[in-house]
Amino acid sequence: MLIASQDLEGAKMNYEGKGRCVLCDTPFTEDDPPVSVKGWVAEMTGQEGLAHYSCMAFMANAVAYERHKLPWSTGLPHPVVVNLTKNEEIAPGTLLEPGAGNGENAIFLAARGFDVTAVDISSAAIEKIREHAEKMDVAIHTVVGDFLGDISLPHSKYDYVFERSFLQTLPPSLREKYVER
Repeated sequence: MLIASQDLEGAKMNYEGKGRCVLCDTPFTEDDPPVSVKGWVAEMTGQEGLAHYSCMAFMANAVAYERHKLPWSTGLPHPVVVNLTKNEEIAPGTLLEPGAGNGENAIFLAARGFDVTAVDISSAAIEKIREHAEKMDVAIHTVVGDFLGDISLPHSKYDYVFERSFLQTLPPSLREKYVER
């Protein structure tokens, strides 16, 4: 589910004079390049055109949670996660889930002894995770913020990173930053 694509000429470019974000009206930079807002994101934000990825992600998520329209949420943990734990192919350890959404995977894994850190740009998503974790009586570290930004995580290293719908939404120029994080 690609929600953003770059409309750029070549891998490197000079961003001076390349326009402003339709969502926050600030100029694009090499660290926060323009992406094309289209599809369900355009529907969620009410805007089309070029925007910073961070603006687009924050605004689209905020509106999606407000409208209870979450195209990425299945309501269940991912079958791969279920099978890996069921077959004891992975042992409990520290696990990071960027873009945790409603926390189906984070809660499932925490209930099986993993020390989970769930990160999401949406405060509504993190609040849902906290509420559900409390009902399930499991402990989860939660972080509200842009995973690509300057957020503080409880561990400096993780045994596992699980995600199923965040990396694929990033424009190519931000994927290296994601991997480095």
